[in-house]
Amino acid sequence: MSKDAYEIGYHVDREDGKAGWPYCVWYFPDAETPFLVGEGVECGSGSMELSAAGILDPTWQEHLEITSCLWLLPLARRMAGGEEVSTDEILDACAEQNGKRPVLNKIQQLYQ
Repeated sequence: MSKDAYEIGYHVDREDGKAGWPYCVWYFPDAETPFLVGEGVECGSGSMELSAAGILDPTWQEHLEITSCLWLLPLARRMAGGEEVSTDEILDACAEQNGKRPVLNKIQQLYQ
């Protein structure tokens, strides 16, 4: 079983040629909690699934700034208010910000 997912934001902080610390934002169109924010590498990583209302929490502002995803906030506000926002609208807004549409990924569910 797999889920459709789009990586809509990504950034790696690099210092002195080191590997760096990655930050990401994913969008899962058919999920109850359609957003995932994550950061880190391997055992030092963490992520959280968020609803549209959840991603509006000020806790995530810096993460959205780092990943160039502030464009998502007006769309998430509409979603949180009960308005339906299409996947195409989200992907088009992402493309406008980043110069290209995100690619569809099939994420395999390890546990069911």
